[in-house]
This record gives sequence, structure tokens and C-alpha cells, in this order.
Amino acid sequence: MKKNKVSIIVPVYNKEKYIDECIQSIINQTYKKIEIIIVDDGSTDDSEKIIKKYINSKSKIEYIKQHHQGGSVARNRGLEVATGDYIMFFDADDVLELDAIESMLEKNDENDIIIGNYHIMNEDNNLIDSKKIIKKNIIDKKNIFKKYYDIPPTLGSKMYKRSIIVENNINFANVRIGQDLNFYIKFLSCAKTVCGVDNFIFRYRIVNNSVSRTYSSNIFGIVESIREIKSYLRRNNKQDLIDKYMSKIELSNYNEQMSKLVCFDKKEDRRIILLYFKKLIKQINFDKIKEQPNNKKLQRKVRLKLLLGNVYISNQYRKFYLYKKSREELKQ
Repeated sequence: MKKNKVSIIVPVYNKEKYIDECIQSIINQTYKKIEIIIVDDGSTDDSEKIIKKYINSKSKIEYIKQHHQGGSVARNRGLEVATGDYIMFFDADDVLELDAIESMLEKNDENDIIIGNYHIMNEDNNLIDSKKIIKKNIIDKKNIFKKYYDIPPTLGSKMYKRSIIVENNINFANVRIGQDLNFYIKFLSCAKTVCGVDNFIFRYRIVNNSVSRTYSSNIFGIVESIREIKSYLRRNNKQDLIDKYMSKIELSNYNEQMSKLVCFDKKEDRRIILLYFKKLIKQINFDKIKEQPNNKKLQRKVRLKLLLGNVYISNQYRKFYLYKKSREELKQ
């Protein structure tokens, strides 16, 4: 079997606390035919200094420095120079399991995308959850989009065939959030085969001050991300995917962002967020969701939030939520 080359693209912005462990987990992979592309997105801390410790004549690392433009631009820059048969996107505060690449490729037979499982850990490296997306090793060639569009789009647990990216002009839209969803759905719409691997591929770190954990008006950016996905699908004559699946993608992601409103300090901000997503949800065609799996549970969650909106945005509920969350964190 052909020994495929894998390009691992890592955007970095002020990750001095974690970047050393991240790089170590990549360079120590049991699979050796890799190239590491680190795109420094204008870090102002010691990230550059730490990265350069690993760059030498024997290094597999290509280091690119750019002005701060965001994760999407950094990943697209990495794509421009990548030469691997497959591409992995990895965040600078995550940890790749040492046999991750080998375990993905040894079960792969030149499939378009390889999907594995992942752990979730906190800032102190303590495991707090595990996402067992793939239950058994599988090669899948039928109804790919229908089967896999609704799984977590987390970048680090997937390996993408570069030729599919190039041939279909797939890149990261420059959106504030939902970058992983944006890329994954566009790629999946072009994929013909999936390799599912039941191994755990990496440890996803929850950092409280990361973009995805920062509670601000950025959460409205999910609308922009979904809009760009639809635009891509239309340009590529995939209106059928929009008609069948995008309603549930919208509802699921609007619900996820709406769930963050409880973390906003001001009640008025919580009210604005609730009304904003309530308006968007009213525009969704729920008949399109009826045929999709797990739709009833999702619809119940959303309708309960909207029905109990005044309770959901109240200061009392927020206090209860934060108290419950603090108790859960103490148990970990």
C-alpha cells in the first residue's frame, strides 16, 4: 500500500503555554512521513521563541509568520504550501495521540476523509469527556453526506484528502466562529468515501479565554458561517443538500450558540441574543428536519428554550447555572 504523506497545519496565536506540548505530540508520532506547517498568526508572546527551538536542518517544520488575521486566514495559508496526500488541521493548545496518524492511515484505503474519536480535557490536562463518534472501524461509500453531516465538525479528529480540497476549491471562510463546521460541510459535500477509525485521535483542550469559549457578539457569526456554506453549495450545484440537510444544521448550531447566552453578565444582552436566534429559528423550515435522525430531541430543546425564554434569561436561572457548573468543575 502507498505510504501517504500527511501535512499537519497548526495556526498559532499567543499559545506559549501549550505550543511546546503540541509540537512534541506531533514530532513524536509513530508515523514519520509528515510535514508540519506552523502558521504564526502574529503572536505577541513567546510562542515564536518556543517554536524556533524545533526548527533545524533535520526539522520537518515549516514556519510561517504573518500579521494577525485570524485562524481561517492562517489555515488557508498553510493549505497554500502543503504538499501532503492528506491534510490535518490541529490547534496549538491540543495534543495529538502518539499513534494517531498511524492508526488512521493503517485502516484507510485511499478514502476521501478519515474520521476518528477524541477526548476533551481542561487547561490542566485533566480529561473531562470523551467523544466516541466512530463505534467501529468502517469503510463507507453510500449516502456519505446523510450519514456524517451531523457529527461534531471538530478539525483535529479528521484527515482530509488534499486532492479533494484542491479540485473543489475548498477553503476556510473568514468567519468569526464555525470555521470547523464551514470547512467540514463543504468538504463532506464533495466526498465519496469515508474511513471511520474507532481510535481516539487527539485531546481537545478547553481553554476559557479561547475564541470558542469567549462570550461576545461573536456568537452571531454562526449565521455568517452557515450563509457561506449555502453559497458554496449553490455555486457547486448542490442545492439538493441545502434542501435536505441545511435546516437541521442551522437549528442545531443556532441552538448551540443560544445555549451560551446564560454566560453573559447582563440580562439585556441575554434578551437580545434570545430574540435574535428566535427570529432566525422561526425562518427555518421544520418540515425539512422531520426526516433527519435525532430531530425530535433537538426540537424539544429549542422549543423549551423559546417557551421559557423569560426564565432562561433571568438572573436567577443564571445564578443556578453558574452554581451547578462550579460544582461539576469541583468534581473533576
